Amino acid sequence: IEILVLRFYLPKGKGNLSINVILTELGLLYLASSCINNIIGAPSTANILINLRTRADITEKKVNNILR
Repeated sequence: IEILVLRFYLPKGKGNLSINVILTELGLLYLASSCINNIIGAPSTANILINLRTRADITEKKVNNILR
């Protein structure tokens, strides 16, 4: 989710490309670890989807704060 936001939500030319690349890579690691934790700990697929939606909302707020 973080990766999609960084690649498609940030306007072109906004910020430092190398920083965006680093954030994207960190997002990949975070997303992978989150998925594993959710699969191990979640009793149902519904909980995984709720957790991912919550993370998407939080990420959107973070990006909006950066762009202000």
